[in-house]
Amino acid sequence: MIGITKYSRRALMLLLLACSARSGMAQEPIILGIGLSGSRVVRDTLVIEGDSLHVVSSYFAGSDWTIHGAGLDRENLNVVRVHFYETSVPVDNPSRSETYTIDMASVVVDTISDPRRIRFRLRLTDVTDPYIASLQLEMGIAARDAGGNEFVSTIRSSFLEVGEVIPILNPVDALHATYVRFSDVRTFPPVFLEPPPGALVPRVFTLRYSQPEPAYYRTLTLTIRNITPGNNEPLHTLWLHDLDAGSNKTLHLNANALFDTTQVDSLVGGNSLTTMAPYRFILSYRDVFRNTANADTLDSVRVDRQTSPPLLFEPQQGSSTTDSTVRVIFQMTEFPDTVWLTFTMDTGSVVRDTFSPHILQLDPSLYGLGIQSFFLDGRDIGSSSPYVAESNRGETDRLVTQCIYGVTLSCGDTIGNETVSVTNENYVWPNDHVTLRPVLEEPVTRANITEYFRVSFRLPETPMPGSVYLFFLAFPDSMDPGSPHRAYIHAMDAGYYSFLLRASQLRYSDMVDSVRGDGSFEEYNRLVGNLRYLIRVNYRDAEGNAEAFSSIADVYYDDRTLPAIIYTPQTGDTLNRSEVLVRYDQPDTALPTTPKLILERTGGENDWQSPHVLYLSNWYAGTGKEIILRPSSLSASTGIDSVSGGDALVSRAVYQLRIEYQDLLMNPASSAAVQDLIYPSGTIVYAAGGNRGTGFIIPSANRELCFSISLRTMSGDALLRGLRLRVNGTVTTSDVVGSQISLWSSADSLFSEAHDLLIDRLTGWNGNDIVFDGFAAPIIGYETYFLVTMAYTTDANPSNRINLLVNGPSSIDCGTDPVMAAQWPLGTPDVALAVTLLSFATEQDTAFGSLRLIWRVASETNNAGFIVYRRAEDEELYQQVASWRLNPELVGRGTAPSATIYLYTDRALQPGKRYYYQLAAQATDLSIQEFDMMVEGIPRLPPSDFILGDAYPNPFNQEVKIPYIVPFTGRVEIVIYDLLGRKVRTLVRALQAPSEYRAVWDSRDDAGFPVPSGVYIYSMHGGGSYEKAKKLLLVR
Repeated sequence: MIGITKYSRRALMLLLLACSARSGMAQEPIILGIGLSGSRVVRDTLVIEGDSLHVVSSYFAGSDWTIHGAGLDRENLNVVRVHFYETSVPVDNPSRSETYTIDMASVVVDTISDPRRIRFRLRLTDVTDPYIASLQLEMGIAARDAGGNEFVSTIRSSFLEVGEVIPILNPVDALHATYVRFSDVRTFPPVFLEPPPGALVPRVFTLRYSQPEPAYYRTLTLTIRNITPGNNEPLHTLWLHDLDAGSNKTLHLNANALFDTTQVDSLVGGNSLTTMAPYRFILSYRDVFRNTANADTLDSVRVDRQTSPPLLFEPQQGSSTTDSTVRVIFQMTEFPDTVWLTFTMDTGSVVRDTFSPHILQLDPSLYGLGIQSFFLDGRDIGSSSPYVAESNRGETDRLVTQCIYGVTLSCGDTIGNETVSVTNENYVWPNDHVTLRPVLEEPVTRANITEYFRVSFRLPETPMPGSVYLFFLAFPDSMDPGSPHRAYIHAMDAGYYSFLLRASQLRYSDMVDSVRGDGSFEEYNRLVGNLRYLIRVNYRDAEGNAEAFSSIADVYYDDRTLPAIIYTPQTGDTLNRSEVLVRYDQPDTALPTTPKLILERTGGENDWQSPHVLYLSNWYAGTGKEIILRPSSLSASTGIDSVSGGDALVSRAVYQLRIEYQDLLMNPASSAAVQDLIYPSGTIVYAAGGNRGTGFIIPSANRELCFSISLRTMSGDALLRGLRLRVNGTVTTSDVVGSQISLWSSADSLFSEAHDLLIDRLTGWNGNDIVFDGFAAPIIGYETYFLVTMAYTTDANPSNRINLLVNGPSSIDCGTDPVMAAQWPLGTPDVALAVTLLSFATEQDTAFGSLRLIWRVASETNNAGFIVYRRAEDEELYQQVASWRLNPELVGRGTAPSATIYLYTDRALQPGKRYYYQLAAQATDLSIQEFDMMVEGIPRLPPSDFILGDAYPNPFNQEVKIPYIVPFTGRVEIVIYDLLGRKVRTLVRALQAPSEYRAVWDSRDDAGFPVPSGVYIYSMHGGGSYEKAKKLLLVR
């Protein structure tokens, strides 16, 4: 036979035995099959703990044998062995094996079937391993022979070999299997091990418990319930982190902060427990199969959250005697484990004690709950004293005469809570000859104070009436004419005082009786913004001892949020449709969520979602901060957290851009804004046209075509919203019917009242420009014509002439869409040019990122002023950057026959980038004259650091100039010192923008007096890190 396994060989052997038994060779019972099921009537291959396991076994036995059950041997009848496995199909060795007694009432011997069978059941109880997944059976057939002798057949297993036991691998019938799967439905409960019920535990305590099985995720909970009748304390539920099984697990808890441990994942309910209240602790979980365990309960546990503070009656302020004795009186509020008495020198004590602190552990005889009273000798407080068990200074220790001490009594309780202390301040040994030093608690050094600020201080002694005052010294003192300020406080008793002061009106507070200082009342009643102040509290005690004062608080009075400085974009700019760089300085760090960039529509197309508010993500102060706006999708802009008010700007609308924030001191918010920012549609309107007809007046003529203009776009649509025409010639108001001056839209330049569309008509004409407005006529890609017709009176003068002009792009209102033409004006001008331009050039400005434009004109005629256009090297179109309407330096001289020079500085440019400029003049009649000259320039880059230049002249006699360069916005200070290092004069102390500067010294000191000849030092501090000094020689 080929390929026969050891199991098939054994099965063959059993078959041979059966056959031999049939032939009378052997009479003993032989097991032929073992089948298992969770049900008696159907095939059930899954059993759970507590179920019955139904067993059927087929066998062969001689006719004289009586079958009565199952067993393992003659001493173990009516029992079987169950082997358990942690795999879903039994493999290898079993995880555990248990012997179970069969239910004898269920035994049925079937002698009719062939082969014969025995049926019985057993109940699976006490399966304590949660990982059991399958099982098989091991058994033998119990029988009696004809002589009544007990016999158990050879032991067989149902599925898998176990030791020397051979498996049958025959389930008997289709309702049974050779093994079954097992499912655990019971979870073994946890058990509290420590502390015992009714225990008193300290603030930080440990729970010890056993957990037989691993817990399912977020099911291991500790519930803590206050069981005091009628209490309203919420239930505390803690989800524990460690889900593993364990026989001795620990959980460390803090009754003041239950969640303050890595052993707790989350908490519902209060975070602290009530002192001495009885609590019930309930521990529960579900196993990894989500079976729920019975909870364990720990009752009546009380938490002592802290050591009860003792009472220290003496020593205290004023209790010292004239001799050397120190009387000590105290009372414990609970039994302590150790008590210390400590004498610590006060920091305000004039007399110093170099051996402070003196720490005395008191003798255990003083640890009772009653009032304890004894005397120490201040000259001998060491461990040689009968009341001192131990001293940190040894046997010989003493206090220092007239030294001020804080006397502290400390103790810990007997259950391990933290040590608590009580302190009596300002104890003077042996008597009082000094005013004890006050303590200024608010404001603290390096704090910033605002308009309303809190002052808090402690007076250790009863003050002499009228002696308590706050002292404010400005730094530098010369910047505050009222400094030093003295605010006298209404304080009559020792103790703690806290109140608000108003920096601009010190007398404003009810706690202030009066204010004194230098200068007038208005000057010494207020502090000066943006200055440092040294603040202290002064007073004298009721005994009239010398005045004492607190430590000094060095503070800064910040009374406003400094506004941002916006460099780009600038007023009048046209915004790029894809990205807009916003570059700005933010002098102060902002209160979180307050910095905003606001785009508010101020003209052009309606924007119903305006204002658009962008909340900035960078709150910190800084220079050269940048935000990249994306007008078509504001939420995609860089440097922002969120947007409200719509996510896109509206084409052809005009906006104000504003940066607003509030500083950390909650001073009123400040803002900076740029106006007239145009968000274009991307469409350019091209214009052409001129006068039609002869220009002569024809009496009684109606609908006389006088002017035509064609408008077209290369891409996209546009709207004509207004048209202004200048009227030249000899025509008068009596020649024209003003109410019939009309504007038509036409498909060509020929007028046809039947085919052309009337879009506007004047109500009258006063002899000035003809202005059509209040309409919106579409301009589409191909040319659209707009025609102007006139109507003349019957008595019009035929010798008069009319000539209409469109002076420039500003005369054609297409919203924010730019208008271009081959030349301006449209029409035939009959007036002289306004300006004769001789030269036009650029040069570097002292401020970095700036260019200075210079042009010279020979004469001017009716010149209202100039308009400057600019484009960058990466831009195609010129943009208007300045106009005489907004920039006073561009206002013209009207009519002037003489030559002159004009200057304009273009700021906030990108250093190192090339810019091109063109110039135009606008006459008083608003006509535009554009010049052909084009100039270019590149603004220079700032240096990498501050530069202090050489003074000139040097040596000097009366006045010297000191050049210096500021590369970025920062605080700059330039000071003159003499050779001994004494300050002579402060020339500059300011926040300055990037530029070249020049400081001038007139050889006088800060008081205005001339200084003598000699060598002086001039020093520059810039940006918080730059320092440089050079010498000057003054020769009178």
